[in-house]
Amino acid sequence: MSATPPQAAQASSTEPEIVVDAEGYAICPECGERVQCGPSGIQNLLKRHLGSKTCKAAKAKKAKKSLKNGQISAFFGPKATPVPSTVSAPAPVRVLVKTTTAIELPLAPRCSGSSSIETSRSRFAPGSLLGQLEDAIKILPPTVQEATNSDTLAAFGQDPSQYVDAEVPAVEVYEHLNPLFHNTLGWAMPVEETAQLLRKGPLGLDGVLRFISYFVEKRGVREQDFAAKIQQILEGVYFLTQNSDSGLSASGGVNNSDVRFADTDSMIHNTDSSIADTYSEDALASPTPPVQDSPDDIEFIAHNRVPKFRPCEGYIYPLHDGQTFSTAYPVLLHDKWNLPWDFSVRRGVQLYTMFGVEQEQRLEGHHFEKRSRRPRERKLDVPVVAIGSGKVQRVDRVVRACVQQKRGIRGMMETYIRAQKGQYNPAKSEEEDMIGIAVWKLAGVRVAEIVHRALGLPGVTTLCNRMITPPLTASPGAPQVQEIDKNIDACFAGIIDTLVSKKVVHQIVLIDELSLEKRLRWDPRTNKFLGVCREHAHHVGLEFNGEGDLEELMDALEKKIDTQGKEYSNVHIAGEFYVLYRVASAVTCPSVHFGEATVAAVGIMSEDTRLYSARPILVSGDCKRESAGEHAKSVLTPVLHALDNKKDLTHLRTICLASDGETRRGAAFMIKTWKHPLSPSSNIYPLLKDLQFMNYMVGDDDLTADKDPKHVDKTWRNCILRERGIRVLGIDLTPGIIRTHLQSAGQTADHIRSAFNPEDKQNVKLAFDLLKDIWTLPPCLPTTNPGVAGARDALRTLGKLLYHFVSPYICVDFSLSEQLEHLSAAAHLALALFRKDGKRLCSTQTS
Repeated sequence: MSATPPQAAQASSTEPEIVVDAEGYAICPECGERVQCGPSGIQNLLKRHLGSKTCKAAKAKKAKKSLKNGQISAFFGPKATPVPSTVSAPAPVRVLVKTTTAIELPLAPRCSGSSSIETSRSRFAPGSLLGQLEDAIKILPPTVQEATNSDTLAAFGQDPSQYVDAEVPAVEVYEHLNPLFHNTLGWAMPVEETAQLLRKGPLGLDGVLRFISYFVEKRGVREQDFAAKIQQILEGVYFLTQNSDSGLSASGGVNNSDVRFADTDSMIHNTDSSIADTYSEDALASPTPPVQDSPDDIEFIAHNRVPKFRPCEGYIYPLHDGQTFSTAYPVLLHDKWNLPWDFSVRRGVQLYTMFGVEQEQRLEGHHFEKRSRRPRERKLDVPVVAIGSGKVQRVDRVVRACVQQKRGIRGMMETYIRAQKGQYNPAKSEEEDMIGIAVWKLAGVRVAEIVHRALGLPGVTTLCNRMITPPLTASPGAPQVQEIDKNIDACFAGIIDTLVSKKVVHQIVLIDELSLEKRLRWDPRTNKFLGVCREHAHHVGLEFNGEGDLEELMDALEKKIDTQGKEYSNVHIAGEFYVLYRVASAVTCPSVHFGEATVAAVGIMSEDTRLYSARPILVSGDCKRESAGEHAKSVLTPVLHALDNKKDLTHLRTICLASDGETRRGAAFMIKTWKHPLSPSSNIYPLLKDLQFMNYMVGDDDLTADKDPKHVDKTWRNCILRERGIRVLGIDLTPGIIRTHLQSAGQTADHIRSAFNPEDKQNVKLAFDLLKDIWTLPPCLPTTNPGVAGARDALRTLGKLLYHFVSPYICVDFSLSEQLEHLSAAAHLALALFRKDGKRLCSTQTS
């Protein structure tokens, strides 16, 4: 037989025992991965895989995963029995006591690195983060060195009270501490590096514990603010304990010869109360034995005695038929009985007994009731994950519907899946209807439809059907009394009771124009076309019965040429511009028709804001081509007749017609309100008969006309802004002259430029500012040029007219007599100036 080389023998002796299975695979002893060996067998694994990058990476991955899945509770598990030290403790010191003075006797020195066997009582709450950190410090392996000033954790050894100013509030203290923790323990530091930083002693983890506890107990910082850093330290300690090859060092052990074990039998059976009194906590905590009066030559020997405590007598737990301790004790014991003791938590052991095992622990560690309940709880994970996916909107409504139908988890999931596929849609709520109406009214139909498809809110058609307020009926042609009656019923339906209780008796009719989109519309409630002007709607049928009716209307809208070569059309679209919409093209007529839609509303004379708001009763298309008589006949007459028909419902009397300064409507108002003088039999005649210059012309039922003063203010401003200006007392006042006088009176250039802006003719505020600047002009100095002084006097005269006209409408503290005085002064001034300057004073609309 040939001898085996010593190298081969040595290699074979150190080779791990690896078994190749039937498929040619073997388990790597280092990384634990299943590796294919191939024809070479185990040598392929040893030479090519073992120690390679793949092997090291797999090993590191598994080590990291094992560390990640580890629990802090592993600190509190049973540890290996410490190896007794071979170093003897110092010999007992014998002291001869000659007096009764107490003498401190040196005790046996404490073992270095013995923090894992500390028995002092913790001052932190059971289960708290600081308590866990304290327990972790006690189980540090003996291989961990004592911290010095050069270590990283030595930064926590300083006085914590000097680190943050005492005036800093508790909520801001951690912001000052965060840089220190970041510089020492880093940010997302690997656990291996954290473990290398850990040290014992006051400059190590003990200092960290003292540092954190100071700010928690003295400064009021929340313990949770330090949770991340404490958890990092705990993971580092856990890493050290898992990778430590030995328990206590040789120098840190305890010599068996110096340890006296208590008699267990006497501990169990001895119930003498004097023993428990002798070994109280105060006596045990004192390192000096009690010194009593004694004769000389008494020898005291200092040693560590294990006290004998009186055992707990226990509590008899009654077990019923079918019950065992595994299902009843200790979890359910304190829930059913008011026991005479409570738990004192030590190292987390009894903490689990009081509150149960942590949720993250494996199921085998829980009691029987928890293990039987866990499968039922897992059934709830499916709907929780489904609801959290966010694939179904308004999940709360789906769940509420299932609860009302008394469905279980399975039925709820079936409904959820149907809603996810679009096969089920829960009923809309009133809140969604209100949101949809707000979007529709504020942003328009297009935005409402976009929100309907994007967010699932109700569509415009659904909102129209669900609206509580009845919609207005627009007049497709000339307004009819029946249409206005329906609108009055709709507007007054919710306020009839309030009107009766408030005893309101008067109302006014407000008429104005409203701009429309220049296109035709179809009203599904009346089945008629809308958008055609009322002046020419009688030339074509407006009812929609088929495609032929639409073509006939489009032909009527199309422009034609008469015998004289002029373009005309029988029907106009109500709006500023005339636009024809065909199937595939749009033809624009070059003619411009200045018209909109005429809107009539009712204003109730009441101090209640709910009643005072305008209530529309008429909407009718207009192309601005009717005369004053036609306007009075087609608009004013049906409105007044409809209001008279509803007097029994509203109990309101129409006293006034009000509008803006349009010439055509002003003439139409005169037709209706200038019929005859006020009758002496009228109720208001005794109040007005003494006014000598009062205009007593009224209409039927003492109806009067009114013009909005704001429009008159704007008309005065527009007259002043005209290039030719206005004439007052024979002096032409152009915008340039007025600018010069305002500037000399101290007005700024920006203010004058804003007041004379010709592009903003509808701004009431600018109109009021300009009129006020004119009536507040001071007189000129005596040395002023006569031409300038004459223009200033003319402007001041115009200012008096404007002041007397505007002040009754803006000064709410004027009495009726004062208002009449100002209006009378304005009327006399206007009459005198118009008599001298004629139409050059102002436009005919204002006069």
